[in-house]
Amino acid sequence: MAPNSPFRTRVTRAGDPEWDALESQILRARLPFPLPARAAWGRLHGTDARLVTAHESDGSVQGAVAVEVALTRALPAHRMLRALHSGSALVGLAGEALVIGLRTLADSEPRILQLNVELVLRTPEEHARAGELLRAAGFSRLEKIRHYPDTVVVDLAGSESEILASFSQTTRRVLRGWLNLPLELRPILDTRYVSRLNDLGRDTFARTGGDYHPRPWVARMALCATEPSASRLVGIFRTGRDDPESLLAFAWACSHGDHAHFDDAGSTRVSDFKVQLMTPLMWNLICWAKGHGCGWFDLGGTTDPNDRSDPLTSISDFKRRFSKVVVSVGAEWVYEPHPARSTLVRLARTAVTRLSG
Repeated sequence: MAPNSPFRTRVTRAGDPEWDALESQILRARLPFPLPARAAWGRLHGTDARLVTAHESDGSVQGAVAVEVALTRALPAHRMLRALHSGSALVGLAGEALVIGLRTLADSEPRILQLNVELVLRTPEEHARAGELLRAAGFSRLEKIRHYPDTVVVDLAGSESEILASFSQTTRRVLRGWLNLPLELRPILDTRYVSRLNDLGRDTFARTGGDYHPRPWVARMALCATEPSASRLVGIFRTGRDDPESLLAFAWACSHGDHAHFDDAGSTRVSDFKVQLMTPLMWNLICWAKGHGCGWFDLGGTTDPNDRSDPLTSISDFKRRFSKVVVSVGAEWVYEPHPARSTLVRLARTAVTRLSG
């Protein structure tokens, strides 16, 4: 914990019933809580994890961050810690205590090679505050990050009508027109659609030259069923049908309490009528996020508008029809409990790269 801090931190392991009790308290208090921090996420994905919570003197939780624990091939018998989609909790009242708690966890667990903290924050001021706390605790900022740095953001502060009015004219026209087609939008909870979802995803990635890997759809559907305020998978179907081939497009989004983000999607080409299948799906997810108290919606990254050679340019153009607001949300920080071991790993990687080159 931070010196003279009014907060005390606690570490809870995955599988401990206390995690569920703490999670219930966090959600009741409406504190930011990323989907990967949910106990259900860990159970469904089979991940090992730790929950770091900051408590006031009366025991109430004022902030929480979860970290996944995984073995690394970089050094035998060593592990990596990664805090996924962290953000507002680290810049809140208990932010300093949580950062110190994360560092203490990395120092106390045996054979931890490094701890990575993935930040997703909306404003430069929040990034500056989080960076200040992390740097003071011995973290360093990484130049290359796994999460996308920039994204298109939809502000959810207004009414649905006001949000809709902020979209491009093309988007509003599509949202009006698709209702006249023999199509319907429904949640996807039936595992009969797993193969179809992967087929649609594979076709979509092929159109932009990307490599598609099958998703854990069964786990995602289970999350949608057990955590409907945090995970939503929806599809566009041909009206009156429920066979797998009737599914023409899908989209999945995750909520983290203060915001939600679009995560995955796929669609097929339709020959019997012309429609932008992703537009009503995105609007449905935006309304879902607003309905569950989110303040903003992250459309899942964007490309440089001046680089028309990027294969994802058309997807980014589509996202900008919902909003012209582009924000730098992503950053990543790393802490190395054993600097000498980390240096050894970097030297070994450099040597292997030179030999292979």
